[in-house]
Amino acid sequence: MIQEKQQNRWLSWTLYISLGVVGIGLATVLYWLNAPQDVLKINEPITVRPAHAQREGAVVLNFNFCKLTNSQGTVERRLVSDKTETISSKRPDNTLWGCHENVEVGVSIPAQAVPDTYHFEYTAEYRVNPFKTIVEEFRSEEFTVTDKQL
Repeated sequence: MIQEKQQNRWLSWTLYISLGVVGIGLATVLYWLNAPQDVLKINEPITVRPAHAQREGAVVLNFNFCKLTNSQGTVERRLVSDKTETISSKRPDNTLWGCHENVEVGVSIPAQAVPDTYHFEYTAEYRVNPFKTIVEEFRSEEFTVTDKQL
């Protein structure tokens, strides 16, 4: 009889501990699924210099942004006009968290860019937990591409 009571106690404790672990696991998964999480905040418009660029030339983009977590992700850049869209390959984003001001990035204008008004569109994907990927989209100011002068 005493052995039965001890066995029942061990079973009860095992059951309580198992239920506690399952409850904590379920709470964690629900938090990961529903927690709002911003990864990136662009503080100002992304400026482009010069405002008029030539095909096969280059422009400089100026970013002011805050990265709110240390999540690593990928960034895809597209050169977009009303007539065409050029996609660059995805690149890793391992920028450290914190605010970054006046970050300048040089970008080459491809030879196939037809004369038109363009802007850059960015899509950044960040895997913030095993169940959630955050996608951030932003764009630059417009600028004009002209034919290359010979």
